[in-house]
Amino acid sequence: MDPHRAHCLREAHPGAEFPWHRPVAAPELREIYDAAAKAFGVNREHASNLTPVLVSLAHPLPDADAEADGFSLEHIASRHGLDDGGNVLLHQLNWNETDEMHFADVCRHFQDLWYPAADDTLILDMGLRWLIAVRHWGEVKVLKSSHDAPGG
Repeated sequence: MDPHRAHCLREAHPGAEFPWHRPVAAPELREIYDAAAKAFGVNREHASNLTPVLVSLAHPLPDADAEADGFSLEHIASRHGLDDGGNVLLHQLNWNETDEMHFADVCRHFQDLWYPAADDTLILDMGLRWLIAVRHWGEVKVLKSSHDAPGG
């Protein structure tokens, strides 16, 4: 996690500890992304550039704007039937940083973790069932994997 984000969160919430997170190293991330390519039905030839492919496959949510007052990832998860009880990968695309975090912590601190106009963020369920993409202009997109399909 970028130290600046942790610093800003502590400034915005004096006395608060930065939530648990674990940086994900490149070899592990490659394994996860190989499995994600399969789970989301991405052809092997596109797997090396998986993140933009996943974002392009995700469905925009016209009624969601991450810049809007009251924006809630919990609401997005609930409304779209996303199981939100586990860990996720939080991938800051512009900074090429990936951390594992509890989804509840990402939701609680989203406004401190995502910077409008600067960050494109991918939130990938560690069970590879769904992802949420938040673009730097506030667009929110969701993609469910074939694990959620009947027989998947």
